Amino acid sequence: MYPLSRWLAAGFVLAVWGFPATADWKAPREALVLRHVGGDIRIFGTAVPGSPTDFTVPAVPGRLSDAALAQLAEQFGRANVLYSQQVGLLAPLQSSKYRTARSIDVHLLPLTKKMGDAGDAVVNYHYRLAPAPVAALTISLSTRWQPGNLTPEHELFHSYQYAYTYFKNAWFLEGMARSVQAWFASAQVLQQVQSGQQALPGNAEEINALLKKSYDAAPFWTRLRWLCDPACALPPAATPPRGPVCGGRFVKTVLEEFQTADQQAAKARGIKPPLWTEQEQRSALNNAWMLGALSKAITRQCPVASQPELTEFTQVLRQLQLP
Repeated sequence: MYPLSRWLAAGFVLAVWGFPATADWKAPREALVLRHVGGDIRIFGTAVPGSPTDFTVPAVPGRLSDAALAQLAEQFGRANVLYSQQVGLLAPLQSSKYRTARSIDVHLLPLTKKMGDAGDAVVNYHYRLAPAPVAALTISLSTRWQPGNLTPEHELFHSYQYAYTYFKNAWFLEGMARSVQAWFASAQVLQQVQSGQQALPGNAEEINALLKKSYDAAPFWTRLRWLCDPACALPPAATPPRGPVCGGRFVKTVLEEFQTADQQAAKARGIKPPLWTEQEQRSALNNAWMLGALSKAITRQCPVASQPELTEFTQVLRQLQLP
């Protein structure tokens, strides 16, 4: 058996873009104007000087063109439908965690260090052209964004992850979100993903290395999706537009198990939901609960008996004496 102390401390603290600790951090956001509404998602951008509501004039620096805005709205809409209807995930605004939010607001901002960011808090915004404040979740997107870039799909998936669990350890949060970007990839990219898959961790040391990863944990989640879902082996042409999503049921099961596990972890550590601090949400102490929940998800959803690689991986997890 592997002692918990050997791997439990393995964790990864990700420095993320956040709101400045100043009283007026909302000011540049509330100065944005509404440019598109699609279901629960609203897109806000920079107004044209002197004509805040006329979007037929040529684009100005730092402002998406009408064509780019239309593509952005299409990408958000497509992703929202796939996550909620095809995969069957609980939409963020339907969760008890975000019952006070009325929309997911996308803010187009001049971000310089990253392309996007998803906030996990409900924020009251009083936009300058709005009659009253509105409670919303926030997705920030750089005005450098170009159509086809999958940051909108990635950040929206974070909103779904947040709705299920307080766990934010990067090997899960960023790794899974990067992995499911393949749901929107071209056939050529999917072929590359299939041919370049990496084997699951085969011992405690390799699991320990996984827990230190972030975006680069995506191959781990991709491999699990493929091993757990026969639909992944089907060519794209054989999967109808509203048909099975590669590993969708597995992803849903993992999120459900994490939702249960974070409640158990909170009770064991004396945390009163929703009072999880950012430090607790990213703590290495979460790893044992997450791996235990992952083991349960694999047992529920995957053909372990017929997949030797899954059998070996679950045996390694059992040796870790997980909750």
